[in-house]
Amino acid sequence: EQVPGWAAWVLDGATALRESWDSQKSHCHIMFGSIAYWMMRDLAGLSPELDKPGFRFIRISPAIPEDLTWAKAARRTPGGMISISWQKTGEGKIAFEIDFPEGVSGVLALPGKPEIPLASGSHALEI
Repeated sequence: EQVPGWAAWVLDGATALRESWDSQKSHCHIMFGSIAYWMMRDLAGLSPELDKPGFRFIRISPAIPEDLTWAKAARRTPGGMISISWQKTGEGKIAFEIDFPEGVSGVLALPGKPEIPLASGSHALEI
């Protein structure tokens, strides 16, 4: 609720993203609008490999904050819909549901764990 923070803008009556934290400039600007990209890439972990264009190989490597219990995301790609969801089970494990369309493969990469290869199709894993 304090600057810098989106809640400060809301409390100030903002209805769109602003150009600066102090609200002295443009009141409709995309400068701080990369939250959707961060949520997709980092929180859900859905990231294409840069050397394999066209979303044909996906690295699922989510950041899993201590105080967040779940996340999910989906992305339409040239090959079809890719989706991922993860949820803490309460038993110290995390349940993943991952769907890749035909022709898309990837890996689930979590810190301190070996990478798990993923083929096209639906995957339900608990780690």
